[in-house]
Amino acid sequence: MRTRSRSHGYLLMEVMLAVGIFAMAGVGLISGLNELSKTYVQSRRINEIRTNLESQLNNARIMPLVVGKQSLKPDADGVAYETEVALLELTNDDKVVLANLYRLTVTAHWSEGNVPQDEKAEVYIYQP
Repeated sequence: MRTRSRSHGYLLMEVMLAVGIFAMAGVGLISGLNELSKTYVQSRRINEIRTNLESQLNNARIMPLVVGKQSLKPDADGVAYETEVALLELTNDDKVVLANLYRLTVTAHWSEGNVPQDEKAEVYIYQP
């Protein structure tokens, strides 16, 4: 009879050990999924900002270019866009100045937590 109660004691220890291991694995899995979801949300936000940068570039390209900087108010997500147009002074191989070339730069400014972030898109444009 005594042997039987000892085996029940070992069985209880085995069950407690298995539950502890299972709990640690569950906590690890949940923290991994939490980090994965944070990374996914951040990736989607950066992708959306890049899409908006491309849209800002396309909008600026169809308008007559004026040299200088122009800042837009922050959008609903707190991203502020800045457009800069600069006249380029490029020459060809014959040292002839290429006229009417512009560099159009659109920069997005936002904060991720308390860290300021920037993303830039740039294109060269010929506009006679």
